[in-house]
Amino acid sequence: MQNHNYNKSGTGTESQRLSYSGGTSDKVNSKKRKKIKKSKSSKAIWVATTILLLFSAYLVNVLFNLQVLEYDSHALAATASHYKKIVETPMRGSIYDRNGRELALSTVVENIGITPSDVKSRNNTKISEEDIAKGIAGALSLDVAEVLNKIKQKDKTWIILKKRVEKVESDKLKKFRKDNEIGGISIDPIDKRYYPQGKIAANVIGFNSPDGMGQLGLEYQYNGQMTGEPGYTYAQTDNYGQAMLPFAVPISLRARNGYNVISTIDIEIQKIIENELKNSIEIYNVAEGGVAIVMDPYTGSVLGMTSSPGFDLSNPTAAPPGQDIKTWDPTKLENIKYLSKNVWRNRAISDTYEPGSTFKALTAAMAMEEGKYLESEMLSDAPIKIADRIIGCSQKGGHGIETAERGFWNSCNPIFVQLANRLGILKYYSYVRGFGFADLTGIDLPGEGKGLFHAAPTQLDMSCLAFGEQSTVTPLSMITSYNVFANGGSLMRPQVVRSLTDSDGNVVKEISPETVRRVVSEETATRIRTLLKGVVLYGTGSKGYVEGYSVGGKTSTSTRGKMVGDEIIDKKNDISFLSMAPVEQPVITILVVLFAPQEKNARSSLAALTSAKMTSKILEYMSIPRVYTSNDVSVLTKKNPVPNLQGLTFKEARVKLQAAGLNIDDPSGVMGDETKVLFQNPVKDFPLNKGGTIAVYSSASATQPLATVPDIKGKNVNECIRAMTESGINIIIDGDCLGTAISQSILPGTKVVQRSMMSVVFSTQEQENDDVFEAVTPTIAVTPKPKS
Repeated sequence: MQNHNYNKSGTGTESQRLSYSGGTSDKVNSKKRKKIKKSKSSKAIWVATTILLLFSAYLVNVLFNLQVLEYDSHALAATASHYKKIVETPMRGSIYDRNGRELALSTVVENIGITPSDVKSRNNTKISEEDIAKGIAGALSLDVAEVLNKIKQKDKTWIILKKRVEKVESDKLKKFRKDNEIGGISIDPIDKRYYPQGKIAANVIGFNSPDGMGQLGLEYQYNGQMTGEPGYTYAQTDNYGQAMLPFAVPISLRARNGYNVISTIDIEIQKIIENELKNSIEIYNVAEGGVAIVMDPYTGSVLGMTSSPGFDLSNPTAAPPGQDIKTWDPTKLENIKYLSKNVWRNRAISDTYEPGSTFKALTAAMAMEEGKYLESEMLSDAPIKIADRIIGCSQKGGHGIETAERGFWNSCNPIFVQLANRLGILKYYSYVRGFGFADLTGIDLPGEGKGLFHAAPTQLDMSCLAFGEQSTVTPLSMITSYNVFANGGSLMRPQVVRSLTDSDGNVVKEISPETVRRVVSEETATRIRTLLKGVVLYGTGSKGYVEGYSVGGKTSTSTRGKMVGDEIIDKKNDISFLSMAPVEQPVITILVVLFAPQEKNARSSLAALTSAKMTSKILEYMSIPRVYTSNDVSVLTKKNPVPNLQGLTFKEARVKLQAAGLNIDDPSGVMGDETKVLFQNPVKDFPLNKGGTIAVYSSASATQPLATVPDIKGKNVNECIRAMTESGINIIIDGDCLGTAISQSILPGTKVVQRSMMSVVFSTQEQENDDVFEAVTPTIAVTPKPKS
């Protein structure tokens, strides 16, 4: 047994103590180490846990954003990778005239583009890029090398190949793409506008820009209604054929086509006024063009409206008259500005001019309404001094003492100055505002202008306005004021659109006539119409006379230029005629304005004559019966000698015949404005009725074409004149012209030289025996040529 020696104190030896104490220290240190290690481990766990919690929070945040906050955008992106949005383009609404005739229509053309990296066959060995380029180029009539070059530009995301491709070409491309399973080719439909009537009513209709936005006229004014709303189809598609995959369920929102615009324009009336205005501008050498408007006075509907010069709706940026076609560049900004200012502008509603004597009817109406005017009152047209200006009659020497009625017919300025001063400035200008001149008319067309009137008028300002000077109006506002007299006293808001319809023809919006206010009484309106009728029968408007129709109207000549002292330099005259017919119960009002005619002694009678031709043709077209008076009979049956035209230029001959109430014809079609007339048929001094036609030739030996004599039995005089004119023959009226035709001097069907004479007898008695209608004639009637 081992013996351990300890002292009493239990301490043992030194070594023993050392040994014992060392063992105890190790245990303590071990515990400490374990404690420290445990502490470090806890911290690590805490750090790791914190990191995990933070990461988890981050993941939750990311997932929340992906699945909740950003769900829509990611879902759309995911859908886009599987689905394609196919846009269904709506068809732009059409524009029609009041009778359903097409003025503007739409068809679909397509833009062709490629994504170069995707232009390949599904089976890469089936067709090469070169063959693809050949196929595309062949379908679209493009250069093969150019197409191939674009296909090889793989860094480009999109390249346009050809714009506004017609259906024939796009169908070829679609077939090539389908047959060869070619991807990366997009065929996007767009709207293309075309205008069946060409240049007719260009300033009213307007046109579309290449991107389909309406420019000018109705195209601009009703762009929103005619555009429609696009539709969409979401479906899984084949990148090669760009078609829906089998069994794919599409999500669709169908497109709504644009609304159609039914205008108030009558295309036949429009053609009449455009042709007559064009002829007058050419004949009278009208330097700055002209304007013509025809309206229904009871509704304010514009039946026809034209401004000169016009333009081709299908090519609105083409070189206008006076510009060199070879050097004209339609992409230049200055050229577009020129077109906007001089060609595209609708001068009938945007330009202003001094109304001149046409304003006198308004002055008379104001005085009538206030009991200050009586037609039988005797007045003097002696010059009147207002402020520092002396106002005299337009006719040198004046007319002396005359009735107020005759003063109206003679258009004597002092008479109207007296009437205005009877009213006073406040009352006079309240009527000016009542007739609508203080505001825009509110017509449904863009670009309407506004006339200038004095803000604080003086007595001189009012006195000058009394006969239409020192203030300006638009042509539209002037004819709108005359509608007041035609319809019995009410100011109607002018309108160019009567309704909007959907693609099925259902009316979606009716635009009813709008009465702005009553301006004068029906009695005053009737009295003014009677005065206007007298102007045509007995006064300055005699050239506005139309056989068979009663016409009331007022002429005007206004002067413009720069005032230097008491003189006007750069002087230009604007002439106009404002009329209504039949004057007792008008169905139309017409305004013709010719800006700066260059013919010597150009007077307002030229505008009146132009208006008369329009009135005659329009009322005939509207089937308004002619009622002939004894005066009409004498005018129709009167024969005047044919003037000598030989040696004149074609243009000079045309002006001379126009003044004589005759027409000109160029059967050979070779006469330019400066071509000399060497032969005419009928010859000089041959007696011819008003409205006859003279054929002119540039050679005395020219071959004269033949015409076929029509059968005019049973027709009235006007129908006979029209039938004979259209056939190329001149009519000679025997006796009076009442009743219907009972005999003609040349048998129907006979061939005669163009513009030969044929006598026609009329009778008001019904004929019981058809044998009375007979004719004796040679087979060919030839007007002898003059001896050389």
